[in-house]
Amino acid sequence: MNINKIKEILEYLMAQSLGIQKIALVSSEGYPIIVPIGIDESSVMVLAGSFLRIAQLSSQNFHDSTFDKITLRAKEGQISLIPCQEQMFLLVIASLELSSLVLENRIDLALKKLRGELEDNSSSEEKLPKLDSNVSSSKGRNNSYSIKNNPIRYRGLPIVE
Repeated sequence: MNINKIKEILEYLMAQSLGIQKIALVSSEGYPIIVPIGIDESSVMVLAGSFLRIAQLSSQNFHDSTFDKITLRAKEGQISLIPCQEQMFLLVIASLELSSLVLENRIDLALKKLRGELEDNSSSEEKLPKLDSNVSSSKGRNNSYSIKNNPIRYRGLPIVE
């Protein structure tokens, strides 16, 4: 779990895919885990917190607590939140220059590399921070994750205790 290697993977994804404008690795509470690329941390917290809240509300309304990906498309581009690991999500902001299929394939390849790096238990000087458990992994074949009903903290959302 070398932070430098994770940054390298994300930077490579952006360099390889000219349509990807901004990218961040976030926790299950919506906080950036590493320094986001192309976007400030407060914007990451608002976007990730909003998408995670949508996932929570969807799980309550549909009585199913798993999701594979949440994507919002507009004329200018799209924003996606994709489960990366049990407590980590990849937030990607991309233009519509790339087709959705090409974008998904490139993100899937990057996710495989990220998951491999995150699961690697080799010793490293710089480790990722330990996170609270707000997300539990489902045992399905697809990489879907379950959202628990814990409050998501980000600027603008009051914390209810």
